[in-house]
Amino acid sequence: MSDELHLTPRELCTRLKDQVTVGTLKQWRYQRKGPPYVKVGGAILYPLSSVIEWEQKNTVRPEESRQDD
Repeated sequence: MSDELHLTPRELCTRLKDQVTVGTLKQWRYQRKGPPYVKVGGAILYPLSSVIEWEQKNTVRPEESRQDD
């Protein structure tokens, strides 16, 4: 494995301000949703670069406000 930083499921929940639970991450893995992860033996690890990319893809950008004529 590279020297890249990896997050445990609990660390990812903390990064997401506990708005997602470890159980939700488990469901997402089963459903093939959520950020990419690496499975090493029994450990689940989320590469930080992949988490950041996933966050960027899921960032909601409000439409520019309309200007009335």
